Amino acid sequence: MKLLGLALLLTAMTTACSSTDDAPSLNDAGSVPGAACQTNAECDDGQACNGSEACVSGYCTLPTNCQECAADNGGCPYTATCSVGNTGVVCTCKPGFEGADCIASWEHFDALTVPSLGSGIDYIGSLGNRIYFANAGASAVFLSYDVVTKQLTTETPNPDAFPGVDKPGESSFPIGLDGALYCLAADGFRYDISTKVWSKTAMDPLGNVHDRPGAALLNGKIYEVGSTNYTDVVQAYDPASDTWSAPGSIASAPWNVGFAVAAASGGKLYVIGSDKASTYGKWVFAVYDTSTNAWTTKPDLVAPEHLVFEPYGAVSVNDKIYVDFGYSILAYDPAADAWGEPIVAPKTTVQHSHAMVTANGDLFVLRGEGTGVDVFRYDL
Repeated sequence: MKLLGLALLLTAMTTACSSTDDAPSLNDAGSVPGAACQTNAECDDGQACNGSEACVSGYCTLPTNCQECAADNGGCPYTATCSVGNTGVVCTCKPGFEGADCIASWEHFDALTVPSLGSGIDYIGSLGNRIYFANAGASAVFLSYDVVTKQLTTETPNPDAFPGVDKPGESSFPIGLDGALYCLAADGFRYDISTKVWSKTAMDPLGNVHDRPGAALLNGKIYEVGSTNYTDVVQAYDPASDTWSAPGSIASAPWNVGFAVAAASGGKLYVIGSDKASTYGKWVFAVYDTSTNAWTTKPDLVAPEHLVFEPYGAVSVNDKIYVDFGYSILAYDPAADAWGEPIVAPKTTVQHSHAMVTANGDLFVLRGEGTGVDVFRYDL
């Protein structure tokens, strides 16, 4: 297709107008919405262009030029805009992406050597400047990493707080608040970061209704929603009083949601997950307002399969919600009520084990398994 487009363009250059200046992007007949179509020759509105060309806005153009970009974005990465210039298809990186492949602006922040994580990172959270991460199961390794000093510290592991993945009673990702980390499910655990001691918190009165729930800190409370078993039940834990909300006091989610992730911004809880009717690559999305105790459903999030695996986590940074989908990260702007362009996740030899977190006002992704962990920072 690219060679055909180039041949047509060369024909236009020799049979139409003498100028070889590129025109501004046009959307001519044969284009698809958003596909940029550029031409190579100037003309007057009263001047007929040769062959199958048409004079549009002062330029000779071929419908096939638009078609070059209509198929698979002209071979350009999805993070680039396709256009047709004098030399054929031109790929122009969209804002926030750079390089020949238009990759997101990730900085390889650090490379860590750690005790064996086995198959990789299963739990991650943060508090202040530190990122806390662990694997799962009886041989749990629990570490913290200071993003300011780049210091790695061994923490006290707790297999009960970090149970084996896909086993009953799996807790939420650690939530940091007031010098402690909280891992909540049927059984709750609190980790004091100064003494490195674990203690148990009050049990969820509903028992094991939440298994690997989405969790987020909102107005001093930790909200849990969703379960691998699918549920519409929403609970809130108050660390200050070590108590749970009364069952049924928080409005139920709009659907029974599973594999949920959650983040809070502006007094609202943003939840993305799967309902049992969802197809792969399609995720339900809703917002809970604590002031009204009510949910607002948003349009389902639909993304190309090669960009999305499943939601692994969500964080709030600079008034935006970032959702980690494995292959890419999607950012939602609540003020604009819009999703941005997918951010390609940083690439290493380890693609399946990774975790996203925010620390010190920055967005980080950790990738690794065994004894090696790469730390990446995204340029917000």
